[in-house]
Amino acid sequence: MKTADYQVFISFKNNDASGKPTPDAAAARKVYDALTAAEVRVFFSPVTLVDAARSQFGRSIVEALESAEILVLVGSCREHIESGWVSDEWNSFLEENRTGRKQGELFIINCGALKPGNLPLFLRRHQIFNADDLGLERLVQFVRRKLPQPVTLDDRIRLSLHCRNPEKNEDKIYLITAHSPNGGGMNVTAHWGAREAKRLASQLKAMNLQIEPEVRSLVEKLKKEKVSAGYRTVPHAKLLTREARAFLEATLGLSVGPKVFATPGGAWRDENRKKPQSKQPSTKQPKKPPAKVGAKQLRKRTVKM
Repeated sequence: MKTADYQVFISFKNNDASGKPTPDAAAARKVYDALTAAEVRVFFSPVTLVDAARSQFGRSIVEALESAEILVLVGSCREHIESGWVSDEWNSFLEENRTGRKQGELFIINCGALKPGNLPLFLRRHQIFNADDLGLERLVQFVRRKLPQPVTLDDRIRLSLHCRNPEKNEDKIYLITAHSPNGGGMNVTAHWGAREAKRLASQLKAMNLQIEPEVRSLVEKLKKEKVSAGYRTVPHAKLLTREARAFLEATLGLSVGPKVFATPGGAWRDENRKKPQSKQPSTKQPKKPPAKVGAKQLRKRTVKM
């Protein structure tokens, strides 16, 4: 993974003066495990730099600090927080924020007896979490809220229409997407095809629209044209097949969103939901119904009694 891909940088003192691992290192490992389990891209030196040459350590750390949007500072005491590399890392991160070159967030993990009043001045206003399970769970929640969410197809679809005409054997969909391929103006594209299609045809309707009102105006115009032709608004999750959704995501270069797609029967489902476990067939033999008692057998039993 390139350093520019990291979202979180973990800063901590690895060894004490005698060369033994610090409690900070053990807590930092827990932070790393918790964040990576939440699919956050983390720079953690014992893992990230394991294959790097020692001459590249400094450069790799600087690049990771520049790209990270969040710094997690792990400390058991003020002495460790103010030690060489650690203080350089969090000071550099805060300086980027102060100059406006970065709008990041710094969180602190307390794995000792840290108190806000005992922290260095510029760290006292930052959120502190304990290094226990509850603290790590809260840290993950805060980190995920602060990180920008990836843009998905759901964010780019501006219009979703459906037209069904059994008399003409028509069942088709029409979508409008708006996206910025180069981070500049917006491109508005129409996509259409059969309701069961695995791929949709596409046509660029406008390029490099600079302001949102222009995009909305064009989408509204295209909507009126289709509504007059018999289309009606239907959520795209109920229209797109799984293959058509994947094709559009690849075409627009977007992140994969929730796996919600239409099924052949016209219903829709979410693959992220857990499927109910099917009941295993019973191996027990069914009980035989009691034999019917005839009139003669009944008289015999009566006589015996």
